[in-house]
Amino acid sequence: MTSTRPGGGGSSHGTVEALDPPRGLRTPRVLVGGGALARVGEELDALGRTRALLVAGRDHPGSTIVREALGDREVARIADVAPHVPRRRASEAIAVFDESGADAVVTVGGGSATGLGKVLARDRDVALFAVPTTYAGSEMTPVWGETDGDRKTTGRDWRVLPAVVLADPGLLTTLDPGQIATSGLNALAHAVEALWAPDRTAAVRDASLDSARSLAGALPRCVADPTDREGQAVALRGALLAGACLANATMGIHHKACHVLGGMGGDHAATHAALLPHVLAWQEGYADAVTAPLVGVLAAEPAAGVFALSRALAAPTSLREVAGPGVERIEEVVAHVVEAAPASPRPVTESGVRELLESAYGLA
Repeated sequence: MTSTRPGGGGSSHGTVEALDPPRGLRTPRVLVGGGALARVGEELDALGRTRALLVAGRDHPGSTIVREALGDREVARIADVAPHVPRRRASEAIAVFDESGADAVVTVGGGSATGLGKVLARDRDVALFAVPTTYAGSEMTPVWGETDGDRKTTGRDWRVLPAVVLADPGLLTTLDPGQIATSGLNALAHAVEALWAPDRTAAVRDASLDSARSLAGALPRCVADPTDREGQAVALRGALLAGACLANATMGIHHKACHVLGGMGGDHAATHAALLPHVLAWQEGYADAVTAPLVGVLAAEPAAGVFALSRALAAPTSLREVAGPGVERIEEVVAHVVEAAPASPRPVTESGVRELLESAYGLA
C-alpha cells in the first residue's frame, strides 16, 4: 500500500497519509499517521453520518483521542467486548445500537472490538469505522465471526468491510513484546495462507510477499523495543497488507483450524502463531511452488524460516503453550475441520489433519 497525500493532524499531533490499495485488491479507505484518529469526525461527516456508537473494549489512549474527535457525534458506547464475539454479547450490542439511533459504528481495539462492530454492520447494514490497536488485520477484511458455546461460525459479507480504517503506529507502542509477537505472526498467517488460496491472483501474491517481507523485517525490532515507532510503522503496513490479502482470497485450512480452536477457547493470536509453522511444514511437497518465494523473505525454507522467526520473537510454537483446548480434544477438532472442507493444496483428510494437530501439540 502506498501513500498518496498528507493531511492535518487534528487534536493528535502528526501527519496523515491516505494509502492507495494495491491494484486489483478491494480495501477500505485507509488513513495512517499520528493524526489519523483525530480525523474520525471528519470521516463520518464526509459520509453523512452524525450519530456514532463507539465500541472500545478497554481504556486505551486511542479511545480518548477518538472520543474527543467524535464530540457530540458519540451517542452510545460499548465497553464490554470479548474474544471471538460470543453471540450473547452480539445480541446485547445490537440492542444498544437500536436504542441509540446510531447511523455509524466506530471501533477502537483489536479483533474483538472490530469483530463486534462487524456483526453490527452485518445485521444493521451500518457504516463501520475501525481504529486498529493490534496487527490482527480484521479491519481490512469482509470476514465476520461469532461463537455460540464452543462453536465458532465465520462468513464473508462485504457489508462488514469498514468504510474507513484510521491507524496510528504510535498506538502499537502500547503492546508488550508478547502481544507484538503473536499478533504479528497472526498477520503473517494471513499473508502466507493467501499464497495457496485457490482464487489467488497475481495482485494477492505480490501483496502477500510484500506483507511478509515487512512483518519479518520489522517484528524483531518491535519486540526488542516496542517504542520503536519506525519499526511499528513498517509492521503496521505489513499487517494492513496481510489483511487485504485475506480479504481478497479464500481462507484455507490454517484459518479454519484456528477458528475451530478459538471457538473452544483458544487465544486467537497465539493460536495462529503456534500453528503457522506446523501448517507450513504439513504443506511441504504440496504448496512448494507457491510458497517458494518465501525463501527469499525468510532466508530459509518457509516452515524452518517461520520456526526461526517465532523463536526470535519468543512466540509460542506449540499449541501446548497456548490457552485453549487440550490434546484430549484433538479428534473433535479434526472432525470440525474436515467437515468444513477448507481450501488446501494438501488434501484435507482425517488422518492428515490429525497429523497436523499432533505435530502442533508436540505429539509427533
